[in-house]
Amino acid sequence: MVFVLCEMKRNYHMLGLLMSLITQLSSGPVHQKPKQYDFRVELQKMIKYATHLLADTKLLYNDFKNKYPAEGEHKLDTLPVLSGSAADITTLEVTSGLQKLRSDLHSYKNHLDWLKKAAHIVKSPLSNGFHLIHIRTETLANNMENMMTKLKIPYNSTDVPHLPPHSTHWAAVQAGHAIFHDFILFLDWTVRALMVLRNKL
Repeated sequence: MVFVLCEMKRNYHMLGLLMSLITQLSSGPVHQKPKQYDFRVELQKMIKYATHLLADTKLLYNDFKNKYPAEGEHKLDTLPVLSGSAADITTLEVTSGLQKLRSDLHSYKNHLDWLKKAAHIVKSPLSNGFHLIHIRTETLANNMENMMTKLKIPYNSTDVPHLPPHSTHWAAVQAGHAIFHDFILFLDWTVRALMVLRNKL
């Protein structure tokens, strides 16, 4: 008698589990709503990323200056024109602002690529730092492109600047100082510009 009761209880338990499984299968999978793209949140992420990139670039430039000192002001005509006035920041619009930032980022990436290929830099301990800055610059530019696609803002392929050949060690050093100096100013501008754009979305 006890055996029969135990068997009945076990059968009822198995039947309950089976019914529960059938109910779950019949109800189908639970469809979760896709996560909505939040432009302000994504811009905040870009601000943080650009801030870190600025700090890393400053460190690399300090190492570059220590290894390749060069007095005076150095310029390179192929670098993007910097915009840094308070008026430019306050009147910045989302479409033109993102287009300009993305275009300039790609230009600086190309300049850093050119500088990295200089023979004396390829052989130096700074090559790893150049690689890291290159990757982070490209990532920031790609994040901007993704946002521009979401906002339906068009962007064109960036023209590769016609940079001079690596003629002499001194010419590359001078160009390096110009590239780093302007890139740091640009990244500082980028952080502040992204903050303005965040408040306009």
